[in-house]
Amino acid sequence: MRVRREAHAGNSNLDVYMVPDWLLIRLLLGRGLILWLGVRLSFALIGFALYGHLPTAFGPMTVLFIIGLTGVLELVDQRRRGEVDLFGNLGISRAVVATLAAVPALAAEIAISVALRYP
Repeated sequence: MRVRREAHAGNSNLDVYMVPDWLLIRLLLGRGLILWLGVRLSFALIGFALYGHLPTAFGPMTVLFIIGLTGVLELVDQRRRGEVDLFGNLGISRAVVATLAAVPALAAEIAISVALRYP
């Protein structure tokens, strides 16, 4: 959603992108959680196929890759659903969409690492 602010220091018609509506935030957080579960399960199954046991903890680079992949997969899903123009017309950039989808993945990975560190 775009709003116009008053001109500040010679910057007339400064467009500011605001936070999306709570309904869209919940939608993107829910989709991000589902995508994270799928990505995490896929990585666990790959680990099982390679090593013969289900890995619970991954290295830091793998965790960052999982979080980033979750955001990218949300962008792909958004394109598949044909929602790119809708979110663009609502003033929500693709970076905001990817970030909101990656938030549940980040929170879950932090929770897993804390739970494994302090049993």
